[in-house]
Amino acid sequence: MSKTPKNPTLQDIADRADVSRMTVSLALRHSSRIRQSTRERIERIAKEMDYRPNPLVSAHMSHLRALKKVRPQAAIGFLARWSKEEFKEERHYNVYRMYQGACEKASALGYSVEYHDLFDREIRMKRLNQILLSRGVEGLILAQTGVVPAPEDIEWSRFAIAASQFSHLPFMPHRTMSDVYSMIWTIVSEVWSKGYRKMGLIVRHSVEEVLERRRVSAFLGALNHYQANDGAPFLLFDSLTDGSIEDWVEKQDIDVLLTEQETYERLLESGYTIPQDFGVAMLNFPKRSWLERDEFAGYNHNFELVGASLVELVVEQLNLNQRGEPSESKSVLIKGEWRDGKSLEAQKTSK
Repeated sequence: MSKTPKNPTLQDIADRADVSRMTVSLALRHSSRIRQSTRERIERIAKEMDYRPNPLVSAHMSHLRALKKVRPQAAIGFLARWSKEEFKEERHYNVYRMYQGACEKASALGYSVEYHDLFDREIRMKRLNQILLSRGVEGLILAQTGVVPAPEDIEWSRFAIAASQFSHLPFMPHRTMSDVYSMIWTIVSEVWSKGYRKMGLIVRHSVEEVLERRRVSAFLGALNHYQANDGAPFLLFDSLTDGSIEDWVEKQDIDVLLTEQETYERLLESGYTIPQDFGVAMLNFPKRSWLERDEFAGYNHNFELVGASLVELVVEQLNLNQRGEPSESKSVLIKGEWRDGKSLEAQKTSK
């Protein structure tokens, strides 16, 4: 009876490479403390020896790090498309919530999080790539960058990567996203229970393409389920100022509109009164002040949990010594919650 081949240990690789066990451990985790030539030689030897990390050991080490206060062992880069000052502003509050969730989870796992503006015009991407590597950044979180191209000069193969939505990377990374399909069904169910029957949806075309039209698809499915509306009342707009939104609303006989901040504010500027003209259910709460008041009804995404999940995806890859393009990408969907507000009249009588 043949014996199962023994999986080589870090010490076995160290003996073959004539280096210390710690050097092997750091090299296989793509640490910037190890010279690239040494790291590549150790990786080649590990591959020749058919080395496979033990996921149980990696998980156990992560558990031990979570049980005690530890000095951050590595940094995770949080990349967004605003400066750190901008994304703390109220209009980018959701990204800030995601960042806070990422920082809390990373700290519990023994990692630190560094914020970087992915599209800082004063920093060339090659320099940003060098900054990330020199600062010991081993993992990257791409936060809501799906509507803009990803820089080509970042060496994505050097990092464990997770994205908060659909990205323009040359490959599909692991992702954690708000479950927008479930969101639409939740909103339609809530407004239906309040007596609204003629529903409309207005969203920006470019964003909906990034989301693979999941909101529109869910909206049509929900309308069919509730047998609401005779047509397909949704608008994908490209410009706020070309009059298309006002024209569409004028032609549609709706009593409730599902939409976002920019459309809502545009309709107010155009003279509409909410909820007297029609009710509004918000697809998100982009401002801190909106969450602190009961003015708006809508869907509150759990961005803190999205950030925490992104860190978990990155750390999982680091523990398994995985970098760059995953062999099979996975997506984690996070649900939020419905919030009542004054933008919807209670016990609305259907028309």
